[in-house]
Amino acid sequence: MLTWMLVAAAAGAAPASVDCRSALIPDHDMSLPQQIDAAVLMNLRDIGGLADMEPPFSVSPDGTKVAVALRRADADRNEYCQGFVIIDVRSRSVSDPIMVQGGVLLVRYDLANLTDYGGGVISTLVPRWSPDGRSLAYLERQNGIVQVMRHDIAGAIAVQVTHSPVDVRSVRWSDDGSELIYVSRPDELTAAQAVAQEGMNGYRFDMRWMPEWRSTPFPTLKPARTFAVALADGKSREIAHSDAFDSSPDIVATAEDLHGNTAHISYQSAHTINGPRQILASMHDGRQYACRDIRCAIARKIWWRDENSLIIASPAGWGGSMTSLSIWDLRGGTRRQMLVTSDLLTGCRATPAHFICAVESSKAPRRLVLIDYATGTQRDLFDPNPEWRAAKIGNVRRLHWRNDIGLECYGDLVLPVARDRPSRLPLVVVGYQSRGFLRGGTGDLFPVYPLAAKGMAVLVYNRPEHTGALAPAVDQAEVDRRGFADWSDKRSGASSIMTAISMLVDEGIADPERVGLTGFSDGVDKATYTFIHNKTFRAVSMGTCCSDTMGVNVTIGPYLSDVATTAGFPRLEDRSSERTREYSVSLNAEQIDVPILIQTADREYLQTLEVEATFRQAKKPLNLYVFPDEYHIFWQPAHRRASYLRNIAWFDYHLVKDGKGPVPDMLASSPETDR
Repeated sequence: MLTWMLVAAAAGAAPASVDCRSALIPDHDMSLPQQIDAAVLMNLRDIGGLADMEPPFSVSPDGTKVAVALRRADADRNEYCQGFVIIDVRSRSVSDPIMVQGGVLLVRYDLANLTDYGGGVISTLVPRWSPDGRSLAYLERQNGIVQVMRHDIAGAIAVQVTHSPVDVRSVRWSDDGSELIYVSRPDELTAAQAVAQEGMNGYRFDMRWMPEWRSTPFPTLKPARTFAVALADGKSREIAHSDAFDSSPDIVATAEDLHGNTAHISYQSAHTINGPRQILASMHDGRQYACRDIRCAIARKIWWRDENSLIIASPAGWGGSMTSLSIWDLRGGTRRQMLVTSDLLTGCRATPAHFICAVESSKAPRRLVLIDYATGTQRDLFDPNPEWRAAKIGNVRRLHWRNDIGLECYGDLVLPVARDRPSRLPLVVVGYQSRGFLRGGTGDLFPVYPLAAKGMAVLVYNRPEHTGALAPAVDQAEVDRRGFADWSDKRSGASSIMTAISMLVDEGIADPERVGLTGFSDGVDKATYTFIHNKTFRAVSMGTCCSDTMGVNVTIGPYLSDVATTAGFPRLEDRSSERTREYSVSLNAEQIDVPILIQTADREYLQTLEVEATFRQAKKPLNLYVFPDEYHIFWQPAHRRASYLRNIAWFDYHLVKDGKGPVPDMLASSPETDR
């Protein structure tokens, strides 16, 4: 019988919970509500995360078993349930779980002088198989510090392997399985102490600062170091640190098999970051192979199928809305298409018998599937949310269109469940990606199916290709400069949104008088430019706002500000220019009449204050909510649920009810603000 462990989102471990145990067990007999609501989305079991750099599961060395972690939010307690299971590939049976404690981990990385920076993305727990397939290693927080754990498949208790004074960042097995190799930053503690000591004399404001993120400079950390801990006696030793990408900036993706054969995707020209690509394979016996045909020139990922063939993933279809999988026979020099799908493949691993992938579609959340090499046929291996199959959702239709500069654009239209609906519906536009499960848009703040359940049509659009990347560029700065020039990328995105709305109005689906717009991250950039220049919208909701002059030049700090202004973003001295007025929400406050809702993190709200103050002084409707201990991506379940519910209430009130009747509790002012 499956047993599970409750995991707190906070640093400390939480006790086991019967509720959590039952919550993580897929229920094939559970019935869902007649209409999908926010609770249904919150209760989904998740595989992987928003920005996985590798597949969110691992395959045993013999290819017969898969280990995968599940995570489920508990918004009432603002916690997560977390644990992983082992699936037998042949029988598809699920083993007893390995239980995980200590809370979810957040992804951290360095951004120039902003070391250990993070955006709130939950790190995916990937258990690592030992070379003999008898044990799994993984990361778990113990007494507030992330350590390496080992679980013997035949045993019942996990064993703590490391006793690091600082968080372990990653782990893998040595080739012979006698050691576990882990990465950490041992100078974390001394770096933090150095910052505290510096404060005794006052901090110098320099490139280490990001004011909206923290009120002290980021610590100066030394590079990560690598250690090996022997399983026999628990002793650790430092070994040479290596990263395949450190010295190869032109390499897009790499693959290596057990025989020592390597392959990588790189740009055909070393002087561009977005030109044609090539695949180069180097065999252990010295043979070299190259592929530069159309699929290889746009390849994104590669895997070794066997010793003589590679699997290639590349975009296909209108606007790159699909994925093509093909097999390249190195010796024969031929390439055979295996599969073309509109589903999103979020991570794959090749085994001798099957290609195993984490897959999600617009209508269904992520699951594991087996793909047949010969036919491309998919077969479910593990579905963590079988209840969703009974979900009552309206029609979902893929749309294609072109914007005003001819770029291929696409999106998904979700309609309410058909029940004597009027010929024209309120429309909510959600961005800025439409690949995979239509959950809450990019950033997961705008619950698509619950909005549709309230009687609204929802368009989830995929942003068109960045105008700065339409031609080869030497670096990201050149891409940004092109996009900022004449605000071409903002114009392109706005044109895509408005063209899609017009298309739905012309079809008789959308009511042109009841259109709502949302934005998150890059979607805010596109949304603000769109509603400044178009009077189409009845209500707007955004996560964070806005790229105004104070936000870009001040609150994000000197380093990021310099990056933006060097690429052509207006400086403070240009804040009253006509070019700035073309995109600035604060400078256009007088002529913006649409009600605006902003839900943002305490680490990002400062860049909103210029707009909030301008609208408040102009007596224009703007509602700002700030969530504590949050990042760009909301990681706390209670906050995501509140965002869901407030956005549903916001658009239901303004679009469905035409702003009439009592204001919903989620939108009402607090007693304190009414004094």
